Amino acid sequence: MIIFRIKGIVREKESGVPLPGLFIKAFDKDLLFDDLLGSAVSNKHGEFDIVSELTDFREFFEVRPDIYFKVYRGDQRTLVHTTEDAVRWNAGSISEFEIRIPWEKLHDPARIEIMLTGDDSDHRDHFEMGESFTVRAGVYGQFRHTILASILMARSFSPVV
Repeated sequence: MIIFRIKGIVREKESGVPLPGLFIKAFDKDLLFDDLLGSAVSNKHGEFDIVSELTDFREFFEVRPDIYFKVYRGDQRTLVHTTEDAVRWNAGSISEFEIRIPWEKLHDPARIEIMLTGDDSDHRDHFEMGESFTVRAGVYGQFRHTILASILMARSFSPVV
């Protein structure tokens, strides 16, 4: 039995940050129908590991897979990214991959929410000179926000619209 091991890591393209919880499917590219080699979920370090047998993809005289990936959100249905246009031809029995996914494919800019909060942590749209505020950002409809900055209003501050 000939076994192929496909190891990899999924990262955000711009920052290089590992992406956990994504569902990855590995395929063997063929002329008529692409064969599914296996699937995995990226761990907390963005890493995944797929083991496949030669019988999973062998057609005619093919002895090495031509590998590409489809990456889905954790729901395993929503396609985020594909490497179908960047196939690794004749991959070895142990192959390592790095999949870099552009930020805009991971985040819907229309769903990003920016919030300004005062010292009392209440959301506000207006602040006086000398008053401090915190800038928070997160995904619309979710209560988890990341603090981007805490700012003290100064005379030189002029908001950009």
